[in-house]
Amino acid sequence: MGTNQVQASSSMSSIILPVQLSTVPNTFYYDKIASQAIILRALMWVGKCGYATGGCGPINFDCSGLVAYAITGEHRRYFSTGGDPISNFTTYTIQSRHDLFAEINDPLPGDIANYHLGSDDGHCGIVLREGLMVHAVNTTDKVSIGWINTVSFPYRYYRYLGGLW
Repeated sequence: MGTNQVQASSSMSSIILPVQLSTVPNTFYYDKIASQAIILRALMWVGKCGYATGGCGPINFDCSGLVAYAITGEHRRYFSTGGDPISNFTTYTIQSRHDLFAEINDPLPGDIANYHLGSDDGHCGIVLREGLMVHAVNTTDKVSIGWINTVSFPYRYYRYLGGLW
């Protein structure tokens, strides 16, 4: 795959899409096409899947399982990034893997809202617009669209830098 292409996957097929990069001030390149694919993969489960710790769909998701699916299009937490596999994608992975996720100040649709505090499991979701994300919340709710609660939780925002398989 060339440097100006991105692979989009679904359970039905894989396609290669051209990447359109635009510069976002003081952050990293924003790939609108890849971000739209991430959003669509997350939105397709709103109201359809319940919550289960460790869930990566298609029956149940937890928050990081939904984010992992939205990024990869596959119902698994393992994905390879050019020979450097992530074997258990979690909220901590987003903060710790600077080769895959860049912390940003001004999130755009398709970026990741994430918090992780020490032993706390944290929470994450896919940004839809300012203050709003799609996420798997808890055992009483299905995958849903909700507010990013920056008052109670110290959310940080990350942009996926690419490198799927």
